[in-house]
Amino acid sequence: MILEVCCSSMEDLEQFVGELQEFGKAKAHVVFSTPVEHRGIQLNV
Repeated sequence: MILEVCCSSMEDLEQFVGELQEFGKAKAHVVFSTPVEHRGIQLNV
């Protein structure tokens, strides 16, 4: 099952997902409203 929800804070999302755990395993994916530019990874060699 896939649900799309909108929460006002991460704490609200955590609470919602926690309540879903009663019915089985639950996962959450966060989608930002604007794209985030790739910043790369700094390697100290």
